[in-house]
Amino acid sequence: MWNLTHQAHALGIPVFMKEDLLPIMGEAQMVQEFPTAFYRVLEEQKTWQK
Repeated sequence: MWNLTHQAHALGIPVFMKEDLLPIMGEAQMVQEFPTAFYRVLEEQKTWQK
């Protein structure tokens, strides 16, 4: 988890834990999708494992 957090911060992607935002946003407002940049990081990581 920390590795993903560090990568996101390096790319300028904000990272929040659900528990931190739930009291502020409310359950109905919580988005369950990752930003496009996150998926690009995951795709690049797949090439490292080969």
